[in-house]
Formats: sequence, C-alpha cells, structure tokens
Amino acid sequence: MAQRRGTWVGADGTRLPLLVHLPAGHVGHPRKRWPVVLHLHGAGERGDDLGALVRRSELPRRLEHAPRFPFVVLSPQCPSGTTWGPRVPALLAMLDELVPALRGNAARVHVTGCSMGGSGAWAVAEADPARFASMVPVCASVPPRPEWPARAARLAGVPVWAFHGARDPVLPPRHSQVLAAVHRAAGGRHRLTILRGVGHAAWGPAYGDPRVWRWVARRRRPDRR
Repeated sequence: MAQRRGTWVGADGTRLPLLVHLPAGHVGHPRKRWPVVLHLHGAGERGDDLGALVRRSELPRRLEHAPRFPFVVLSPQCPSGTTWGPRVPALLAMLDELVPALRGNAARVHVTGCSMGGSGAWAVAEADPARFASMVPVCASVPPRPEWPARAARLAGVPVWAFHGARDPVLPPRHSQVLAAVHRAAGGRHRLTILRGVGHAAWGPAYGDPRVWRWVARRRRPDRR
C-alpha cells in the first residue's frame, strides 16, 4: 500500500505537506497501538511536491514498496527556503495530534532524519526529550545555533544510533563525533557508526540495514503509555 498524501494543518495555520505510511494490519487491528517514526528529509526535498520525497528521499522511497514495515511513519515536507529548526513547534504539535489519531504508541515514538533532517532530528528531540524513545540521525550536522552542541546533553535519556559516511564531503564526520561526545558525557547511550568508503549518502546503508529497525523497535519510554 502506497503512502497516504495530504497536508497537515496546525491550530496556528501552519501547513506541512505530509506522507503517512500505515503498516499492513493497521486497519484490521483497531486495538493495537503502533510504534511511530517521525522522518525528516534533507535540504534537496524541500518544497510542496510530495512526489519529490517519494522519488529522492530514501525512507519514503523505500516505504512505497514496503507495506509490512511495522511502524507508522510520518514524513512531513519542509517549505522551500527554510530548515527544520523553525518548524520544531509545528512538528511537536503534529505528533500531539497524529500519534493518538493514528493509534500510535506514545511510549514508542522515534525520530530520524538525514543531513538537514538529521540536524532537525537533534533539534526536535532536544525540544521535548521525554517524548522520544530513540533517535537515528544520519549524516547530521551540529544544529546551527550557539547553544549547540552542548544542548545534546539534554538528550541523555534518549538512546541514539547515529550514522555518518567516513568520506562525507558535505558534512564531515566530526559533526556526528562532536554530538556523540557530548551525549555520551551526559550519560546518554550512543552508538555512532562511521561508514567506511561512504560519502554524504549514508542514508542508503543506514535505512537499508534491518538491524537498525530491530533496534528501534526494541526502544520504548518506560515513563509513557
């Protein structure tokens, strides 16, 4: 089943084009609560054409042909000329609305993103660390604000599995290494995989590895239901 296409509209009028993946069995099991993944794309897919996400963004592209992927996946689209940072309040409001509406499990909400979306994943998780059961940032940059990378310490309670290409010419691996060091120093459980021989496109090996999704599926917030 292809992903549903629509537009999420917030109470303040914010509008974000949105892809929604519902796993096979979602309709047939009305009492089940599903794990939820918030996916944030990179800079190249910004705009108002959801087809660009399906064509060029790794996880949405895969989900078009993976009906059994066992997560509800929300893939919003960032407007042209901006980044995910200013959209963090809208992303949290979207989760407030759609996790219960789509029968998501509030104890199993995860966030991932690539490049600009990896930086966005750090930013959105830092804004509400008690919400997220895990984070998978891929080729992320340090969020471009002066309080970073120190703010990564606020995520000590969120397990992280990060990926970065060893030969990334766009965002060198030191971005992920600095964030990992701060997160670990604060007591966070942090796994950083540096992919040998890989450039900026670390999202292929990351999202194509079934071990990543088994790891995500095992993570949950013990303080949420």
